[in-house]
Amino acid sequence: MEKRNAARKALFLFGAFGKTVMTGGGLLSLAAVMFCGVVAAAPLTGSRTVLDGGWQLQTANSPDTLPDEGAWEAVGEGLWPSQKYRKGSPHNVWYKRVISVPAAWEDGRVLLDFHRIDGDAIIFCNGERVGELLRPGGEFELTEAVTFGTDNDLTVFVTRNYTGVSRGFEDDPLRYIIRGPEARRPLPVEKWPLGITAPVELVWRPAPAAIAGVLVRTSWREKELAVDADIESTKPVSGVRLEIRVADEGGKEVLVATGGKFDLPSGLSVQTVRSEWKDPIPWELGAPYLYTVSVRLLDGKGTLDELPGQRFGFREIWTEGRHVYLNGHVSRWRMETFGGISKNSLSLLRLLGRNVFLRQNNPTGFWSSWSDIPYYGTIPDLFDKEGFGLLMPALNVSLVRDAILRHDRARADYEREMRLWVRRYRNHPSILAWCVTMNDMGDRAAIHPATIGQRTDYGVYLQAQVVEKAMETVRANDPTRLVFSHSGGNFTDIAASNTYPNWAPFQEVADWAERWAERGDMPWMPAEWGICGDYDWFKGGRFFGTEFAAIYFGDEAYAEESRELLAKTVELSVAGRPTLSDGRGKEVWKHFPMYWKIHDLFATYCDRAFRTWGVLAWQHWNFPTGYGDPPEFKGPRPYSRYVAMTEPVTEKPEWANPFFDIYGRHMQPLLAYIGGSPTHTDQTSAYFTGEEVEKQAVIVWDGPADRTFDMQWKLRGDGNADIEGAEKGISMQAGDVRFLPIKFIAPEVND
Repeated sequence: MEKRNAARKALFLFGAFGKTVMTGGGLLSLAAVMFCGVVAAAPLTGSRTVLDGGWQLQTANSPDTLPDEGAWEAVGEGLWPSQKYRKGSPHNVWYKRVISVPAAWEDGRVLLDFHRIDGDAIIFCNGERVGELLRPGGEFELTEAVTFGTDNDLTVFVTRNYTGVSRGFEDDPLRYIIRGPEARRPLPVEKWPLGITAPVELVWRPAPAAIAGVLVRTSWREKELAVDADIESTKPVSGVRLEIRVADEGGKEVLVATGGKFDLPSGLSVQTVRSEWKDPIPWELGAPYLYTVSVRLLDGKGTLDELPGQRFGFREIWTEGRHVYLNGHVSRWRMETFGGISKNSLSLLRLLGRNVFLRQNNPTGFWSSWSDIPYYGTIPDLFDKEGFGLLMPALNVSLVRDAILRHDRARADYEREMRLWVRRYRNHPSILAWCVTMNDMGDRAAIHPATIGQRTDYGVYLQAQVVEKAMETVRANDPTRLVFSHSGGNFTDIAASNTYPNWAPFQEVADWAERWAERGDMPWMPAEWGICGDYDWFKGGRFFGTEFAAIYFGDEAYAEESRELLAKTVELSVAGRPTLSDGRGKEVWKHFPMYWKIHDLFATYCDRAFRTWGVLAWQHWNFPTGYGDPPEFKGPRPYSRYVAMTEPVTEKPEWANPFFDIYGRHMQPLLAYIGGSPTHTDQTSAYFTGEEVEKQAVIVWDGPADRTFDMQWKLRGDGNADIEGAEKGISMQAGDVRFLPIKFIAPEVND
């Protein structure tokens, strides 16, 4: 009987996963052949399968009322409910699909991993309620509910208004504080997001112990690789050890290390393997290199589990004084914030000289109307491969504020959701820093030129304590990256301010970072930096473009004032100052050529000076106008205009506006120009014949490797011999800034 049962089981498995093979030995021989095949194919390692396609949904009232089998509709690409379900009424939806669970999984654990749920979920399997999964998602165990070796019916009830789940709105403090009746801007339930809004994976892990995930930590300074393995055990296991095997991009094994023996308790534990690594190829901005590590959990008999193919880059990032260091050299970021992220949009940013993207951590992105949490999918994979840096949002405490200090449930939920968030993205080398707030701690010290980037004690400020708690929570899950607060003052790892000099004299703009370069003790990054934005051309709601331009261009500004602009001035003034995203800024420059000249002058003053002073990064606030609209973009709101691009670009596109050159010219990896002396921002330009002229060639190299340059300069004048000089063999490391003196006697001139 046992043989017949084994034969039937093997027959089913082989029929499900392989081809049927007939032999002359009858059923028993056939079963034996199939059973051997199944045993050979039985998994020794865990697996993850994306449940893509096959989903259906319908509206719901209650998890106690079964769905109408005649009302299911297919889910299109992704798992979003149709727009009529996502906004408005009803507030609950059903999802269903079939999942196949192999018989070979019977000795292990079966789980679902929901990358994001907008709403709380109740999971049903084969018609039975299994349990609930609270937003924003994560793993849910199905082991006791599934039938192995066959298809299983999976049904998920998702509710945004807490129907049928174990908690009410007030029991979900992170969302209640932001959406509830006492919030700054109460959000009606109709505007809460709803649905399974990111991939779902079917996960199998072997018993009694499995590797649930890893954090790869690399140290450039110590030349060390450390792998922290999250190990889940169904019971205590003695005498196990971890082995790591690292392969290069070509698949060649370059490092093998095995840790010492240890005993596993039941539940989750973290075990670490370390190894010296003398000659890794670093992952760099502009020069990515990706390794793959496989992690095996071994006992005296063999392999308990293996986690294959975790990709990582060998890189270490830290701060010393006013600089950020990446793999032993100063790292400066040519940053962009706007336009959206895609492979095609990255090609545009490359042409603009950018190497880092700041994904703004807008408070609306967490627990508000956009989503319960953001989801970035494969974007970090793209940045890893392209060698592009990413400044990544972490759970934003700008609106939650001190609840995570005084409210036990809020703090526990914040810590739980932060673990889920960081775990999802923690092995991407492109993620250089986490941002935990936006626009809630900016103060004069972080903006004023005399004090920017000088650490300030904010201990008496409650929100500073909140930011410190958020930093602590991030670092508990990921100690390998920097943490900062967008417009958060002179603390955290980076002083990331919002600084708008507006119509300050451009010489002052160029010298804004001078005191910081002398006294700064932390990196300074104006996450928002701008002058003469589209709204700056207005005063009291009236358009004064020509008057502002005349500050720098005098009579030329009035000469360029066309009749069309004069007529448009009235219309613009009646309409009032444009907002950041309403598109009316475009109406300014269509009739106002000085618009581009002012920006060009500002960019020349600012970008050269800031890169020479060593400012970490800055974002020109040219959001409304951008670098031009690709033809695929239909607008009107320009938040993600470049995601609309259907092809990459390899040269300046025809649709680009002058900002492409203005804000790209000085932001390439190599910057070289003639600066003043003794300070590079000195603008002295008038000399008498016979007077000694002192200038300096300024060379800034922010590329990914050591380079050697030759420099030549030449002064040409009417009726005079050229004055020239040169220097060869200028060796520069990534992050270097060089000053090469230029001296000569001013020649005689005819006029």
